[in-house]
Amino acid sequence: MSIDLLAVYNDAMLVLEIEYPANAPAFLSGLVVGFINEVVQTIQQAGPNFQTQGVITVNTVAGTASYSLTTNLQNVVKPVRLADGTSLVELQTRGDYDLFGQVYLGQLSPAVAQGKPMAFYLNTGRETATPDAAESVVTTMMLAPTPNDAYVVTATVIVEPTRYTVADLTANPVPVIPIAHRYVEAILMPLVRFACTKSNYFKNAGALPSLTSSRDAAMTLLGLADPQTDSAQDVNERKKTAARAAARQAYANTQ
Repeated sequence: MSIDLLAVYNDAMLVLEIEYPANAPAFLSGLVVGFINEVVQTIQQAGPNFQTQGVITVNTVAGTASYSLTTNLQNVVKPVRLADGTSLVELQTRGDYDLFGQVYLGQLSPAVAQGKPMAFYLNTGRETATPDAAESVVTTMMLAPTPNDAYVVTATVIVEPTRYTVADLTANPVPVIPIAHRYVEAILMPLVRFACTKSNYFKNAGALPSLTSSRDAAMTLLGLADPQTDSAQDVNERKKTAARAAARQAYANTQ
């Protein structure tokens, strides 16, 4: 199974040498949760293989071609199937859907009689019926031909990750981060730990090389590794980060 937000948060706080995360100041909690959001979004950009997947079911109604799917759907993982195992063809454009009869069936007219669905088109647009309309995206599955009966369509999907807040740390239940289990320790945790080094509260300069190496390995797994990783500019940035951490540690030792 995957890991929840609180477990990742507590681990990140240890990088900042905060032994009791529940007592951390609110601004620091917000900063760390922000780092987690940043990492989850980075992993999201790397593609669907790194995220947990779910299955949705669409129950068709005779004469109805369009069906709203889960809000903030990121991706539908093929194949999309009917209950009898028939795979539906994905249409890439609205034009393909509108001209289905001519393009795919060889008809003179684009009109298609109702029947057993053979294909689908995903139409994505902004949701306008919710208070958070600017952040909500709704996906509609449009079937061709329009169903002539009740059918069951199943699809494996990936949903856009939630943008977490500090309040989520004490939610019941605490949100589970939608990263596939096998990538939690290999990708998610190293990236979150390294992100914490950007905080002024990071003081352990000696840990930076290890954290950086783990970050680089995680980015390589994601396929997002920077080909300029060992450039002079990158080395200089690492030295600056290490120097800042050393300076903060030296200051802390005088307190």
